[in-house]
Amino acid sequence: MSKLPNSNNDIKDGPPSTPRWVKVSGIIVITLVLLFIILKLTGIGGNHGPSRHIPGGESTEQSMADNQTSSENQEQEINNDDDGGH
Repeated sequence: MSKLPNSNNDIKDGPPSTPRWVKVSGIIVITLVLLFIILKLTGIGGNHGPSRHIPGGESTEQSMADNQTSSENQEQEINNDDDGGH
């Protein structure tokens, strides 16, 4: 009687399986992305972004316009001081 292949001798005809480190890395990345999305949607992470560093929540354009106006005012004060002193 001929011997049939034993089920203990698994011979795989397909491609090799994905290494464990790739699976673990993928799970970690997916978890971090989901955590980031949850924090952004719920607001638990706080208010982060460019507007966080501008006092009073002003927009960048408004802040630049204010800086230009204050520079012009300072120049006028300097010019007025020069005229009054002579």
